[in-house]
Amino acid sequence: MECEIIGYEADCTCDHCGRNLKVGIQLSGYGVVGADCLNAAIKFDRKRWGSGKPGASYLRQLAIKRQKNSPERLAQMGMAYAFRLSLADGSLGVAH
Repeated sequence: MECEIIGYEADCTCDHCGRNLKVGIQLSGYGVVGADCLNAAIKFDRKRWGSGKPGASYLRQLAIKRQKNSPERLAQMGMAYAFRLSLADGSLGVAH
């Protein structure tokens, strides 16, 4: 399953576990989730992430960068692909 980080939402609730969040990550088709829930749902991939998974703090940084920068600026920074994630099947429930 694929999804994409589309931004962030401050002071919200995780749509996956219901926990209150300072920074929620907006995903295409999945609503807003916490970085820990998202990190747990990402497929283990040593080729892409080195250690297998990116880490919650990095995912929060990606969400903030995505929202604060234009698509052109993100492409200049070489980050266009960074926002696309592969999730384990059924890990975040059914897409919205």
